[in-house]
Amino acid sequence: MECNEPPSLADICLAWVCRCLEQLCAEREDGSLCFHHCPLFPQMLADQLLRRMAEEGVLNDRTIGVFRSNEHLRLCCVCVRAARLSAEAFRLAMQPHRLQELNASRVCGGLTVSDVLLSLAANTECRDNLQRLDLSRLEMGEGCLVNKPLSFSAMSSLRTVHLAGTELEDSGLADICILPQLEALDISSTRVTDLTPLLDCQATLKSLSAHDLRHLEMPETRLLLVLNRLEGLRHLDLSHLCLSSDGVGVMQQLLEKPGIFPALVSLDVSGQREITNDMMESFLKGRPNMNFVGLLGTGAGFSDFFTANSNLKVAGEANIGQVSEALRRYCERECCIHQALVHLGDLTTDLDEAQPDVLKLVTMAMKNNEKSLHVQVAATACVFNLTSRTNSLGMPIYLLRNAVHHLLTAMRNFPNQEQLQRNCLLSLCNEWILHNVPFDRFDGAQMVITWLNICDDPDLQRMAVAMYYILVAVKPTTEETTQLGAEAFMVECHGLELYQELLETYHRETDIQKSVLGLLNNVAEVVDLRTDLMDEDLHEYLLSLLDGVGVDISVRYFAGGILAHLLSTGESNWTLDLDFRDIILRKLHSAILTWTTPEEEMVSYRSFRPFYPLLHSSQPTSVQLWAAWAVHLVCEQNASLYAEMLQEEGGLDIVKELITHPDTHDDVRRLAEGIVGISETDQEQPVQEVFLVPL
Repeated sequence: MECNEPPSLADICLAWVCRCLEQLCAEREDGSLCFHHCPLFPQMLADQLLRRMAEEGVLNDRTIGVFRSNEHLRLCCVCVRAARLSAEAFRLAMQPHRLQELNASRVCGGLTVSDVLLSLAANTECRDNLQRLDLSRLEMGEGCLVNKPLSFSAMSSLRTVHLAGTELEDSGLADICILPQLEALDISSTRVTDLTPLLDCQATLKSLSAHDLRHLEMPETRLLLVLNRLEGLRHLDLSHLCLSSDGVGVMQQLLEKPGIFPALVSLDVSGQREITNDMMESFLKGRPNMNFVGLLGTGAGFSDFFTANSNLKVAGEANIGQVSEALRRYCERECCIHQALVHLGDLTTDLDEAQPDVLKLVTMAMKNNEKSLHVQVAATACVFNLTSRTNSLGMPIYLLRNAVHHLLTAMRNFPNQEQLQRNCLLSLCNEWILHNVPFDRFDGAQMVITWLNICDDPDLQRMAVAMYYILVAVKPTTEETTQLGAEAFMVECHGLELYQELLETYHRETDIQKSVLGLLNNVAEVVDLRTDLMDEDLHEYLLSLLDGVGVDISVRYFAGGILAHLLSTGESNWTLDLDFRDIILRKLHSAILTWTTPEEEMVSYRSFRPFYPLLHSSQPTSVQLWAAWAVHLVCEQNASLYAEMLQEEGGLDIVKELITHPDTHDDVRRLAEGIVGISETDQEQPVQEVFLVPL
């Protein structure tokens, strides 16, 4: 299914099963899961479920237990790539099934090649029917190839074997090459020193990948002899092959030898810098059926022969098409991916149209190389180029969401890498993306905060702060904004100054003013941070908002809340002039009396607990008045929700105590009585609005 098409019903159902495994399963004594009830799955659907669990990151020793029985889930083509599995969990889950294909590449958790072979050997049907095996990037483990049951040759039906990135040595290659039906072999980045065993399978071998064989020690004449006899090859990958000092002669002789590789349709010689345009053109013209050639890092591929031939796919660096092909072909090869991304960055600096297919390839490279700094730096630069200006407008939303996810992952994985953080911030500081693309904005805001905590570049700080407030303007929960507000204020780059700069810069933008003040209000709720907010300029600015002409009620409300929390600390903790405190108390009281209830919901809360200390009888009247106005506001707008919350938290008793206390001001008492009235009135009955009489 193409990613821009709607998901199929099967995809939706499988995704739901992955999310709800715990609810759908019971737990065995050993902690593994089994389904409460499971219908008989079609075999292909069972394979898809296992693959989907691996892709979603939910496949582990516990969840793979649902496949221990083949009564309802019968596996045939298994993919557990990159899952975290132990040898025992893998054995118990795989032994009942008659597998034809197994991809256990990049599995972590202790599973080795030996473990896999032992598990397969224990199932006669599996051992005799397995045709495709991918164990790339696994440790070999003890006992591998020492005895017959732990050898590849024991599985006589194998046609495809991939062991790239393992510690496979010459003895292992010799064991594999005696397989009677071997057609495809990948021994890239292994410890093989001699390719002579390939002669044992020359009659059947059609595909050989020998990328980055750094330990190859064959004499030049012997290597040429072996390769010359592989007449049935259709695909040959000798990219980044580490040859001896006379290696130029080897590669040149291969390409210039008449009649060599008569069946070849795909050749990869990327990284071989001695390759020239003329050399490759001559080779390809003698093989009109060739459909792919890898030339990345060779200096070849720039002539019209390569750029104008629509039937020939080229992985190179001459244009975006060639680089895209390299990203597509080399997704598992870190060095090639990095090289391709660097070239892509140069080619996309002045894009005038969206390139969604290219962005998809870049995000795939980021996903497959999350821990590689140099890949992530190059990739994040490409993301910026591909989404800057109006390019993001032409991208599918799902693709931008995926890109943002990988940008945030990169920021999290490399918090101290300035260039990477800069690239990510430049990409994310895109108002269209921030306002229209769905992603975890709370997570995004936290990543920005982490960066602010270590950044000392003023330009990057301003960019990060601007992005931060766009993120939090989308109404995260009260608990999240409280955490975000406190964290942002605690960064070592003068948090209060950042808030004030935003307030001054966006003094005409109500949404941003409301967001900034809302976060400052949450900071003011943290008792330990209140002394840091004792700034006269800030207080003067907040006072100007309380009854300013044209100031939105939400802005007035949050400004009043900040002042109320700071005033609630008492005179002993007030570090500014006490006369100034008295002025604030009077102005806050008089301003609240002029506020009118907004027609639309202005604020929401999951708890009233921050308000209860402000409603204590010992608090100044204006502090009580703001808290009472706030509680009355939300209760009036949504009585069914907030009246119940007030009752459950014991807040109603606090409000009633305020009513009966002899020192309670009449303005506060009227609001408190209104709150009680709302709480005690049947939800079906209309609520009477409470009017305050200005002083």
